Amino acid sequence: MHRLPASAFINRDLSWLEFNRRVLAQAQDPRTPLIERAKFIAIFASNLDEFVMKRIGLLKRQIDAGIEQRSPDGRTPREQLDASRTLMLELIRDLCTCYDDLRHALDERGIEIRRHDELDEADRRQVNTWYRTNVFPVLTPLAVDPGHRFPFISNLSTSLGVMLSRPGHAERSFARVKIPTTIP
Repeated sequence: MHRLPASAFINRDLSWLEFNRRVLAQAQDPRTPLIERAKFIAIFASNLDEFVMKRIGLLKRQIDAGIEQRSPDGRTPREQLDASRTLMLELIRDLCTCYDDLRHALDERGIEIRRHDELDEADRRQVNTWYRTNVFPVLTPLAVDPGHRFPFISNLSTSLGVMLSRPGHAERSFARVKIPTTIP
């Protein structure tokens, strides 16, 4: 039986990332309606999250285990990880450019995405009131210190690392705050 050369195969991970490039291309296409472009950005980001969790995690475990077995296209786990990282960085740069372009297109139509420090005083008060009413009550900081080990951080969750101190005390402590998915 004739064995095909490694060059006859396409790497599974790089192929997956190239597919995701095509998803991003839909978001980059100015002919795509703006809301659809935003949806394609979200799909791209979700796909990339899943890829990193599953495929990059697997490659890292293989490297840590000392596995050197080559993929059908002839790459070791380390070579696959390096190639994936290079391509992901390129895609993320493209994503940032695409997002900036989308923001400008939305701005031209009177839809603004603004940072807190860009708001006027009335808008800032309204956002702060909404935060105190809807967000603050559901936040629970978990201390990390010798008596409390670092808390589990689940996949696809958002957490913040914060430094806490009591008013009038110089001592600071580190805490993790998980952002609930139930916030509107």
